Amino acid sequence: MKRLAFVLLGVLMACTQSPEPRTTRSDPNDAPAPSPPNEPSAEAPLEEGHVVFRGMVRPTKGGYEVRGAIVDESMLRKALAGSPRNDPQNADWFLGAMVQIEGELQKHAAPTEKKEDGPVAQTRGGSWLQVTRVDSATIVAPAEVIEGTLGRSKGFFTLAGRLISHHDLEWALAPEGGREGDRVRLFGQPRTVVCEPPHVQCLIGGSLPLFDVGRAERLP
Repeated sequence: MKRLAFVLLGVLMACTQSPEPRTTRSDPNDAPAPSPPNEPSAEAPLEEGHVVFRGMVRPTKGGYEVRGAIVDESMLRKALAGSPRNDPQNADWFLGAMVQIEGELQKHAAPTEKKEDGPVAQTRGGSWLQVTRVDSATIVAPAEVIEGTLGRSKGFFTLAGRLISHHDLEWALAPEGGREGDRVRLFGQPRTVVCEPPHVQCLIGGSLPLFDVGRAERLP
């Protein structure tokens, strides 16, 4: 009888034990797919977030500027290192080239710090967009090269049938800038601006054949 009582007690205890909680494993395939990057048109301003955009590469404080966004020097060099156009002998090989970048943009504002014995100190004025992550970078068009003697027309410099802004040559040929009669070699991208209404501040064809400078050299 005692043995039977122990058996019945064991069965009763086994029946009253709480079952172990069931664990479920998530399937990685069930995770939501990442959203595609935003790809604004050439005329639309860039915004924060995951984007794909194109622009010409220019040097600037803190790295490079592409369509108004700042890219860290080492970040862009690393992303373009595998390009078939990479020239290890020329550190500036991609200046003036048109690139396409996919990555993350973040908006920054210049911090202001007022010193007790001096004026407000700023590293960069206003606000700007910074590329904080580069997923990929591709050369869409290499830098075009024009060279010769600078002329003047309609408030621009002229070279090889193109118009170049004074601002571009101020920084690209600093500290002297550009002057009529200078012999130069320019690396950059041509673009044509159609004037509206036609012929206002334009050439006879109603357009301005511009050349945006990414790099410049003086020639003898």
